[in-house]
Amino acid sequence: FMSNSKSLFLELISILRIRAENFNLATQRLLDKKLENLRSRLLSEEHPVDKVQDFINKIKSARNAEDLLKIIEDFFKELE
Repeated sequence: FMSNSKSLFLELISILRIRAENFNLATQRLLDKKLENLRSRLLSEEHPVDKVQDFINKIKSARNAEDLLKIIEDFFKELE
């Protein structure tokens, strides 16, 4: 991933942190909007489209904080 992606991933991580701490519906909806925005920014760069979309879908399907952390860990393992 290129250096300008770093800020996108930092933003993604901050969204995920909020999401993990606040598992209520209103917060989730707001974060889903932020994720969609981030997704389009990631896709406008040279990222594998299916991986980004798949990751965001998994984030949205997380049922709790533990679930979310596992999804994030798996994603970053794939990036290595």
